[in-house]
Amino acid sequence: MVGGAEKSTYEILKQESDINRIRLLSFSNLKIFNAINNKIDFPSNWRLNLLNNMFQFQRFFYYEYLFNRNKIKRHFKNEDSNQILYTYSIYAPIAINSFQGKSKLFIRSESDLAINNNYYKGIKKYFKYIYMILEWPAFYIYQRDLKKAINKSEVICNSEYMKNRLKDLFGKDSKVIYPYVDKKRLQEDFLQVQTGVKNKGIVFIGDSIIKGVKIAKEIAKNMPNKKFYFFSRFVIKSYQEQNIIYMPWQKREVDIYKYAKIVIVPSIWEEAYGRVSREAYILNIPVLVSNIGGLPESVNKQEELIINNYKNINEWIQRIEKNI
Repeated sequence: MVGGAEKSTYEILKQESDINRIRLLSFSNLKIFNAINNKIDFPSNWRLNLLNNMFQFQRFFYYEYLFNRNKIKRHFKNEDSNQILYTYSIYAPIAINSFQGKSKLFIRSESDLAINNNYYKGIKKYFKYIYMILEWPAFYIYQRDLKKAINKSEVICNSEYMKNRLKDLFGKDSKVIYPYVDKKRLQEDFLQVQTGVKNKGIVFIGDSIIKGVKIAKEIAKNMPNKKFYFFSRFVIKSYQEQNIIYMPWQKREVDIYKYAKIVIVPSIWEEAYGRVSREAYILNIPVLVSNIGGLPESVNKQEELIINNYKNINEWIQRIEKNI
């Protein structure tokens, strides 16, 4: 499944491991985030093993973890302990705790640290709290497993910000490996496509409240004469609503950035790093990021690219107009 975390882990596997010995493990028929249509094309000599008959819930992720916990546990107990386990995200804790060999745990988001905040407003905020209460028993087990896994593993964070958060929450030291971006390849690909779109506009990549989709929509609403392109994993075919054109996810990054006069990253959660903002920065596309999490690190902490009051729509509008 394509996303910043998946791409970053993929690149680390290519650089750090013997390519002939890599074996990937995933659920069969993965449903989340339209994953079946957003696969990463990995080398043909890598092996892919699929786990069948796994529970998949679209909403209750920690109960999904709980219901699949024993199956994951049995699987990794039988794995060869001479191998090294690279893992991250929700199933990492039980995989690490069941595995008899060495493991490397990648911290790529606030949820990897069991940070479970409520980012909604109004009536949705209360429904979210009810949802969190319902999930609490499963979340508690996840937290307990995560603490044990962190203590057992070598931990690698993708920003100094996440390294500091890990230390604060769990007292664990870690090292930082910034997400790898093939700068030369990215720039060469971009040169081939950057003149392919005549009506460029303001690009936002994401489809959830934590990525700032509500802020992006509010910005677009208040800039009716500007064209916006929203790229989402849930869009199959492009369509337009007012001044927003909703576009499908693209496998090649440059097929998104070719539409951009400017890229905005208005995340409201503790974004661990920011691959999108880093790629735009490398391509010399104007980019603006929320001053939260590791996003400032992705643009080398350049103040003119950072929105301090990132919940203030007017500040975004003023800075977009200035940069565009």
